[in-house]
Amino acid sequence: MQGGNSIWFACEYELDADLSGWKTGEAWAPQSSASVGYMINLASAGMRQSVIKGKLTTEGQVSGTVEEQINPLVTLVMSASLDHCSEEYRFGFGMQVGGAM
Repeated sequence: MQGGNSIWFACEYELDADLSGWKTGEAWAPQSSASVGYMINLASAGMRQSVIKGKLTTEGQVSGTVEEQINPLVTLVMSASLDHCSEEYRFGFGMQVGGAM
């Protein structure tokens, strides 16, 4: 990434109309879900320094990732995933060494 900082947002909406019940006379029972995501690129002196990503869904899931570039070859990665409906919580960290520039 050359230049300055940037912020990106994305939204998704999914609808399952489930029209199969109409033929048998059952009640119409559509289901839907939505999610919102974001990505923030932070730069220092024209070079990428950090990337922050996250996602929030209507199904109770929240996830996020932070990538911090230590030097041109080493990146520290921290992530979390929270699923409130199934009560599963995951946290992690890692280090990426090398890679494409």
